[in-house]
Amino acid sequence: MALRPMLDDIELQQVQIIAGDQGQALAQHRVPGLEGDFFQRMGRRASSFQLCAVLSGAQAQENLETLNDKFRAAAPVSFVADITDAVQVDEVLIDALHVRDLAGKPQRYEVLLRLREYLETQPPTTAEETFTDPAAAQATQDEAQAAGEERAEQVVTQIAAGQGDLRVEVRLEGGGDFSQLAVLVEGTSDSGEEVHFTIEEQNEGVYVRQNVPAGNYRVQAFRR
Repeated sequence: MALRPMLDDIELQQVQIIAGDQGQALAQHRVPGLEGDFFQRMGRRASSFQLCAVLSGAQAQENLETLNDKFRAAAPVSFVADITDAVQVDEVLIDALHVRDLAGKPQRYEVLLRLREYLETQPPTTAEETFTDPAAAQATQDEAQAAGEERAEQVVTQIAAGQGDLRVEVRLEGGGDFSQLAVLVEGTSDSGEEVHFTIEEQNEGVYVRQNVPAGNYRVQAFRR
């Protein structure tokens, strides 16, 4: 069943022509030294329609005034017709309005409309802004600096005492669970003392023991 053309609440009588125009939005990119150009798809352009109709009858003058008010309001209005149903257009803007009073025919007006599809503007995406308290940032920086100074003093003390940190990295083929593994360290310090201890705590397969005297050691990983 054919749809009767309606522009908002106005019935468009005696429609002579409804023509639609659709097109793709393409961005042209020229490449120096090469023949031809590249075109980038940017979606589609808003559909446009040209419509020619005749308003007649007792309500012709009133409908013409209402149509003119909608044109001046520049607000989107609904548009119903077979062609808009085919291209899935719901609302349009009245881009241009031309009216001709037909001589010798009272209360008959020829109306030429140019309509353009209304596409709602999408709000711009904004990144979330984070606010950092300057006092808190300074406190964090001071804590990091104090921790660094404390670690430096610890290293100096270890060097003076002939001690250091022992780091053992265990690797498992194909990955694995290190929580069930421990490291046994045995050896002799430079002073001739026998040293042996077990390291159970680890971080991704890295076992660390602090304040280990300098010497020669043998390391062995085993399951607990």
